[in-house]
Parts: sequence; structure tokens; C-alpha cells
Amino acid sequence: MKNWAVVFGLVVAFAMSVCQGAQLPDPRTFEFFFRQVAELTHHDSEIVTAIRTGNAIGKFLQLTPQEVIGLTGQESQVLNSIAVDFENKMHLYDASVGFSTFEARLRLVESANNPENQPRVEQDLQDLKNRRDQVILTHVDALRQAFGETRFKVLIGFIQSKNGNSLFFPTVPVFFPPVPQRN
Repeated sequence: MKNWAVVFGLVVAFAMSVCQGAQLPDPRTFEFFFRQVAELTHHDSEIVTAIRTGNAIGKFLQLTPQEVIGLTGQESQVLNSIAVDFENKMHLYDASVGFSTFEARLRLVESANNPENQPRVEQDLQDLKNRRDQVILTHVDALRQAFGETRFKVLIGFIQSKNGNSLFFPTVPVFFPPVPQRN
């Protein structure tokens, strides 16, 4: 238990050091952001998606972080690299703690019958969340170091401008031709 207190203290200290000069969004927001960037690295930005609605076909272009945020080519490459690394690390983390999380949640349900165990089980779940947050904040710090303080603040401004909207990179309509009617 003492080790977890030390880990939690380090996570809090790390989070505070990352927050210097910029109020950071919640780690979940960064998780959504990194996941969307990583997903976009697997797609070509020139792909146009066609969606049939009623009697029209909508074509949409998926915007990239570089286009939406106004990143340089180098910044975009760094962001993509960090996001893909984040996705890989989170996949490994989730695989390693999946059973522990499930087990802790079951113990939490069982603790309803045995309330003296509830604080310990809640602490176990909080420890798992803190470890997850540590993975997220490590990648946020890497991004901050790579971008520098000024450009990092621009990125934070973009993320905060979404006001909790989890869609960071929208698609934009390209062309809406009418579909010929068959007689």
C-alpha cells in the first residue's frame, strides 16, 4: 500500500509539473485526442467517404490534425508518432490490467454486503485509474517537450475549444450531387 501512495504522489507531482503555464484538460480528453490522432494516421487524408442519404450522395473529406490545428509538417509528424505510441502503450496497459479491473469491480459489488472492505476496493480502483492517468500524462509531457511551451499552449487552446466534444477532427462536405431518379 505504501508503494501505491508513492506512485500516486509521483503522478500528482508529475501532473502539476506538466500543468505549469497551461491549464490542462482532463486526462480523458487527452486520451480521446490521442486515440483520434492515432486513428487518422492509419488513413490517407485524401480519402473521400460517400454516404447515401435519401436521394443524395454526400461526400466528405476527413480533415487531419495538421489542417485543423494549423500544425507544421514536423509538428504533425511528432504528434502522430506520440499518438501512435500512446495507442500502443494503452493497448498493452489495458491488456495487463483488464482482469485486475474486472476483479476489483466485482469486489466492489460484493463489498455492498461487507462495507468494511469497500474503502480498500475503491482505493484499488483509484490506483488503477491513477496508473492509467500516468500513461496519458507521460505522453502529454512528451508532446509538451517536443512542441515547446508556446506551440503546446496553442494545442491546449485547440483541445479546450472543443468544450468536451469528443470529435476533434470533423469531416467536411465536398460535393452533394443529386442522385438521378429511376422511372
